[in-house]
Amino acid sequence: MTYNILELSADGHHEGSGVVAPWSERKPAAAALIRRADPDVIAIQEGCDWVGRPRGKRQVDSLRAALGGVYALAHTERSPNLPHYFRTGVYILYKKAEYRAYGHSWHWALGNRRWAAYQLLENRRTHARFLFVSTHLLVGNGAPNDRRREQETKTLLHKAGRFARAHHVPVIYAGDFNSDSDGHHAFNGPAIAMRQADFTNALKVAKSRTRASYNSANQYERRPPRAGDDIDYVFASRRVTVKSWRLVMRLAHGHLVGVIPSDHNPVLATLSVPY
Repeated sequence: MTYNILELSADGHHEGSGVVAPWSERKPAAAALIRRADPDVIAIQEGCDWVGRPRGKRQVDSLRAALGGVYALAHTERSPNLPHYFRTGVYILYKKAEYRAYGHSWHWALGNRRWAAYQLLENRRTHARFLFVSTHLLVGNGAPNDRRREQETKTLLHKAGRFARAHHVPVIYAGDFNSDSDGHHAFNGPAIAMRQADFTNALKVAKSRTRASYNSANQYERRPPRAGDDIDYVFASRRVTVKSWRLVMRLAHGHLVGVIPSDHNPVLATLSVPY
């Protein structure tokens, strides 16, 4: 899964068809969506805001706690309780009962103050191994920003590819790439870079798709947009088989029900990693 949970600093701001609910209300709604989908691994974006006092809990920490201890948080940045701590905003959660983290994990700088968190994971039952990467690319419309996002993606592919080859594992990228093929973008730079590097877009190759007509970013609209535009992606090595893709939404008659947790919907892909 990839999920941009919307930074806590957005609370109370007017967005879409209303006002962003406080994180204290959005958090249980986000956790309910995640529990319903039951993903093994989650790429989180916008998870670094403080919940309470500075250098205490981050937003991702509070979400993890709301999930009841099922997930571990990958060690991809210096913790706030340590000197010279650093927050990237991108994180990785994984089921402790299903996977173990191994090897080196951390983050890469992509330029434009954008980051990618990475973790090597091994399935405890099958011993299948892969590199999982969570990222959040530059925000902004227009061709200059499209070129910047394409370059960020190429930097990511170079750094992750070199690391994955050294460990002989396939790569799964998940995150908010802030790019699609609508009229706000001259071209979809990340998708072009991924395709040139021979990575598949899970949405395009999945054997089954659910709610693919909806945008992955709901824009905090009670009636979410339905143009099939996606800025949240799962990209996988050719060695990884994509079985299904879906947007995780609580919908009734085309309207989001209850507290809207974020201006993004979680994207869930079911993948098969060779072993």
